[in-house]
Amino acid sequence: MAQTPFPVRKNPTPARPVPAGASVSARASAAARRPRLFLQLAGWFTVISLVPLCVVGYSNYRYAANGMLADNKDNLEALVKRQGSEVSGYFHSMREATDLIKGSPVIRDSMAALGNVTPANYDQLRGSPAALAVDAQWGPRFHAFVHNLQFAELYLVNPAGLVVYSAGPQGQVQMNLLAPENAKLAIADIFKDVLQKHATIPSSVTNETPDHHIAFYFAAPVLTGEDTGDFLGVLILGLSSAKFEPFLNNKVGLGESGETLVVTRHDGKFTLISQLTTATMPSFSPMQPLSGIAKFGDGITDPGVAYSAICQDFRGHEVLAAWTYLPDLEWTLIQTTDTAELFQPVTDLRNFSVDVGLFTLLAVLGVAAWVARGITRPVVQLTSVAEQIAQGDLSPVVHVSSHNEIGLLAHAVRTMARSLKSLVGKVQESATVISGNAVQVAASARQQAEAAQTTGTAALEVAATAKQISATSQELTRTMVEVNGVAQGTAQRAEAGLDGLQAIQTTMGELEQARAIIAEQLELIAKKAEGICGVTIAMTKVADQTNLLSLNAAIEARKAGEYGRGFSVVAREIQRLADQAAVSTLEIENTIEAMMEAVQAGVAGMKGFAAKSAAGIERIQTVSQQLTEVIQQVQGLPPRFEMVLQGMTSQSEGARQITDAITNMSDSAQQTATTIQEALRLLEQLRDATRGLQAEVTFFRV
Repeated sequence: MAQTPFPVRKNPTPARPVPAGASVSARASAAARRPRLFLQLAGWFTVISLVPLCVVGYSNYRYAANGMLADNKDNLEALVKRQGSEVSGYFHSMREATDLIKGSPVIRDSMAALGNVTPANYDQLRGSPAALAVDAQWGPRFHAFVHNLQFAELYLVNPAGLVVYSAGPQGQVQMNLLAPENAKLAIADIFKDVLQKHATIPSSVTNETPDHHIAFYFAAPVLTGEDTGDFLGVLILGLSSAKFEPFLNNKVGLGESGETLVVTRHDGKFTLISQLTTATMPSFSPMQPLSGIAKFGDGITDPGVAYSAICQDFRGHEVLAAWTYLPDLEWTLIQTTDTAELFQPVTDLRNFSVDVGLFTLLAVLGVAAWVARGITRPVVQLTSVAEQIAQGDLSPVVHVSSHNEIGLLAHAVRTMARSLKSLVGKVQESATVISGNAVQVAASARQQAEAAQTTGTAALEVAATAKQISATSQELTRTMVEVNGVAQGTAQRAEAGLDGLQAIQTTMGELEQARAIIAEQLELIAKKAEGICGVTIAMTKVADQTNLLSLNAAIEARKAGEYGRGFSVVAREIQRLADQAAVSTLEIENTIEAMMEAVQAGVAGMKGFAAKSAAGIERIQTVSQQLTEVIQQVQGLPPRFEMVLQGMTSQSEGARQITDAITNMSDSAQQTATTIQEALRLLEQLRDATRGLQAEVTFFRV
């Protein structure tokens, strides 16, 4: 059924009058909308300009910060490795100088001259002839060692632990390093270590010195030879803090907040051994140099490797720290710089970006206000015109004052107003014409509906008669299908019987061939058995000859007496074997005779079977010929039944097609009548819609 193409208004509403103050209210609404549109445009301008600026500024800040952090890490690691290499190189050179001095003849001769001093006569050492002679002869050389090689102190200690000679700021010092009051001195500890190990041993930085100043000691054994010989005593050389602290406190490249820390670790605690520049903490104070990073651990790294990280230093400041381990001295060298100083350029860049953003914001707001003002004014005017047109007033005139997109929009609105005026006039004229034509079409449709109903009634009567003819034809067709099926089944069974007879005939032929083959094989077996009989006869003769020869051999052995006894045994054994061969040959001959009899009986049986098989094959051929004639007659029936069946099927199909055609014609007639009735209803709706359209069009004032 067709659907109504437009809504039907049963009771069309009267034309809506246009309010007298419509234009005034439209202009007031547009004026109220102007500030909101201005703010929206200004906001969008601001977002579009500031979002990319913020993204770019933040990206530059993060990129610069990451790049500066990576560069500073590399620089700080390089600085701490270089400083560690300088410190290690300095102490290594001083150790080599110690080894060079200990092998000097001056040291050996001095120790040999003063080595016999004991605690009993130690008080008389200072004014003794031996001490005076050593000081007069070698004193200038000792002072040259101290000053030229940049040592602060020199001590010669004999095996009894007595300082027999010293050179340095304190002059001649007399101490017994093994005495209880001197047990805490660093030189006493390394003296004891050298006594045990007989090797050059360094101390750690210590303030446990005779003058209580910070120092570092090297102790080496003095032997009668350069590297071997009897033990004469110990040479102890001291380095003052004024010599090695410049290496430890080198701040080149660390900035104003940079700090260098040298710490040692004992029993899980760190001890500071260098002077600080950013804090008032004395040397040899316990401290935790770095915290907030598990990577530092015990401060030990691989030789020549430096690590770096951002962490907290001993003051609690966030710093970038780099550290390396000096295995020869068992020191951890740390260099730090405050992150605030490192990232100051990045901070300045960020502040500059913020200033640029604020300036850009102000500039964008000014430009946005100017652009929004130029956009909102014509848009508000066009909105006012559109509202007047929506209220039915087609008289407003649109003025085009620009050629941009808004000007194009104004031109389009003006064109739309003109087109709408023309459209409303034409719709009013068309509605009048359509209303008159609808009445004429409705009258013609009623006449066609009556003719269609008459045609449908006649078609129904013809369709009933055609259905009866079709039913009778279908019943005959089913009967012929059953008869044809029975005939085809009979022919198929006859063909199956003929195939079975042919298979039996083929099988009998194969049996005849197998019988002939078996007969040939039995004859061949008989011939082979005759050959075997000849062989057994020959074997029997051989056994007889062997038996006779063994008897002659036994007779000859008896004649030989004792010499032929062994041969007699052999002859008896041969005779025994000959007897066994004769018996076996006789058994074989009997077996072959029995086999010959069985073969002859088999040949006779096969001949009788051959005669019976030939008779059976002849009877099967006769039956096969008779059955073939029956099958040929039966096979001629299905084609005839098939021809009859095709004729009945064609007749039934023709009757069914006639019935379908008449039924379709009846349905078409009914559909035509229904369609005409629907067309009448639609024409009524069209007339009502035309009246409603006329009422709506009168709303516009052209």
